[in-house]
Amino acid sequence: MQELCSDIYLIDDYPIVSTGYVVHEGAGLAVDCPYIEEDIQNWMNELSDLAEPRYCVLLDHNPERTIGARSIKIPMIANDQARIEMVESPDTYKGNANPIGSEIDRLKRVTGMGKAVPDLTFKTEMQLDMDGLLILFEVHPGPMSSSSWVILPDREVMFIGDVVPTIAPPYLGYSFIDEWLDTLDILRENRFRDYKMVSARNGLIERTQINDAARFIRKVRDRVEKLEQEPENIKMLEDMALELADDFPSNKETAPQFEQCLKLGLEALVLRSQEDEEE
Repeated sequence: MQELCSDIYLIDDYPIVSTGYVVHEGAGLAVDCPYIEEDIQNWMNELSDLAEPRYCVLLDHNPERTIGARSIKIPMIANDQARIEMVESPDTYKGNANPIGSEIDRLKRVTGMGKAVPDLTFKTEMQLDMDGLLILFEVHPGPMSSSSWVILPDREVMFIGDVVPTIAPPYLGYSFIDEWLDTLDILRENRFRDYKMVSARNGLIERTQINDAARFIRKVRDRVEKLEQEPENIKMLEDMALELADDFPSNKETAPQFEQCLKLGLEALVLRSQEDEEE
């Protein structure tokens, strides 16, 4: 656990997702949650040692967040699009049924907990006054249609989800490339110049990494446009995934997973593009 500034914490003790915790006047707002059910209780105990957990906000509807959220017993916040996706998700989840090149692909059948359904939702933005602390919620699509940020103006800290990947490639199959580039432009605005920016996977990021992310996403856009001309070219798909994986530090263990994640994501993006053209 790392204290980013007074009463704002980053918890990266659990796989895949780094979670945040905002503490004020004895109450706490959790930002995202672990994905493994067995980790949830330990995580909640950690939060309770700092302050009583009052809310948990999910920054999107990625199963890496929503699977664990099924067993959370405090009020949950998410945007309207996330709620729609979460309500429509199956009651039973099995990681290898819809692989995304993530650790959750290894999950065995998840049943018996019902769905994670937000108690409080918002369309594009919302303000929450938590005992005098202003917390802003804003929708910023890109990595997913439901991607959101949590912004604390008084503390100059913001939790930005998966918009700036640095240590591992994102699963691109959920993404909207043009909106993602627009969102990265917003991050570079002067109003956020002095903010500490917290990635949902990578912890604190540097502003230079926003530019790196934009270059990567532009490369993805270019590769997808080429793949749309030859959607059946498996060799081209594999070569592109391998090339894009070079943007992230890897080793013998992670390299195959990175390549698989990018291959699956590119494949899904091209398929979605074809379906859009047919409509």
